[in-house]
Amino acid sequence: MPYFNGSTISGTTASTIDLSVSIELTSPFDTSQDFTYNLTFNMTPNSGTAQQNADYLYLPTEQTLDVFLYNNVSYTLEFLGFGSLDNNGFVTSVDQFHVLEGESSSAQLFGKFTASTLVSSTPEPTTMLLLGFGLLGIAGISRKKTA
Repeated sequence: MPYFNGSTISGTTASTIDLSVSIELTSPFDTSQDFTYNLTFNMTPNSGTAQQNADYLYLPTEQTLDVFLYNNVSYTLEFLGFGSLDNNGFVTSVDQFHVLEGESSSAQLFGKFTASTLVSSTPEPTTMLLLGFGLLGIAGISRKKTA
């Protein structure tokens, strides 16, 4: 995610930014999903040093988790933070990303998918068949007793 911190005109600052994320999965299944996240943005007034004028982008403290369904499995996407991945596979992750005035930078946004199987509210055919045999058995026993 690249960002350039340039000068702004007074009164034109933003306090939030919508981050649109498109994900295409190919394994274990093919699907594509689009998500939009509202990030908090602290745009500084550009009246001090480059450090004082750094713009900050924050992940929401109360993150809305996006869910999509595939083959009766619910998948949840959660962002973990901005960070970088070193050569050993170690992730450094933080909840904010900042860029000094007049500079540009980029960061990776890390997230995870969590899967949970949904309980079907529609009975399976085998369950219905067993229920039917059970009711027939009860009806048969009741008839024998009355005869």
